[in-house]
Formats: sequence, C-alpha cells, structure tokens
Amino acid sequence: MSAELDQKTEQYESMLKSALSEATVAVPPETALHAGATEVLNMAEAYLQDGQHFYRNDDLVNALAAFSYGYGWLDAGVRLGLFNIPADTELFTTWPSLPLSVVGDSICRTCIAVLNFNTKIG
Repeated sequence: MSAELDQKTEQYESMLKSALSEATVAVPPETALHAGATEVLNMAEAYLQDGQHFYRNDDLVNALAAFSYGYGWLDAGVRLGLFNIPADTELFTTWPSLPLSVVGDSICRTCIAVLNFNTKIG
C-alpha cells in the first residue's frame, strides 16, 4: 500500500504543477472575476506547498489530499471559464461539444453581466 500511495502522491503533485503552469487567467483585470481567478490560483499554489511540506515529512495521506484539493480548485476554475488552457491538454475537465474559448467567454460574459447588475441594484 505504501508504494502505491507514494506513486499516487507523486502523480498528483506532478499533475498540480503542470496544471498551474498551463492555466492562465482569462477574465479581464478590472472585474471581480479576475480577483476570484487570482484567489483560485493562490489557493492551488498554497495546496501545492502544503502537499510538498506533508510529503517531505512522510505524511503521504495529507500530501495526496492537499495535491488533490489544489487540483480541484484549478479544475473548477477552468470549468467556470476563469482560466485559459491549451486546447490539447488532458489535465482539465472541459465541455467536449464547444471550444473552450467559446464556453469560457460566454460564462465570463454572463458572470460579468450578473455582477454588474447586482452592483447597480445592490
């Protein structure tokens, strides 16, 4: 079990590092969504650091959990259209029926419209 856990932990650390290097913020800097995207990146990076700390201290269960959680933050951000990713990547869950740029753009435009509307009436 330990060798399998070690292998899985290393795999998820590698996936999270790759995901962090591929995802770039897709939303305009002047929007609240940009702040949200930045927070998602910060959380993913913090979980990477936490996982590496746990791994160095032979706490493989918490290391794997941290790497998985950080990866989940990024994957959710991609699904919400907060990040651009390479079209040929297999690191993220995407909608297969539409190009990611169309999905991300439409989600971002919808979210920006909702945020602007709520700001005007709130």
